[in-house]
Amino acid sequence: MEYLVIDLEMSGDDPSYHDIIEIGAVLYTEEWKEMGRYQSYIYPENEEAFSKPSAEVHYLTLEELRDAPALDDVLPAFEEWILYRRNLRYLTRSTTRACSNTP
Repeated sequence: MEYLVIDLEMSGDDPSYHDIIEIGAVLYTEEWKEMGRYQSYIYPENEEAFSKPSAEVHYLTLEELRDAPALDDVLPAFEEWILYRRNLRYLTRSTTRACSNTP
């Protein structure tokens, strides 16, 4: 079993008004060995919701996020990263089992 620890940073504390501005994740084995890390900034759809307190908490400005991709572009890449990392783990286990069964 793998464990995926996800950290979402938002432009405020109201999910109905504020947007995700960063996704961070670490994938671990069941022994808590790190399998990989993921991080992406996200440009907020609701620019008005990005406030001065948000900039202070995250040490980011809206200007620094200008070149960041939109959430709709980040989510498929994030999903692909998860599947790729999990497949590496599966392939490693399968290869190890196959090699240990050969005479």
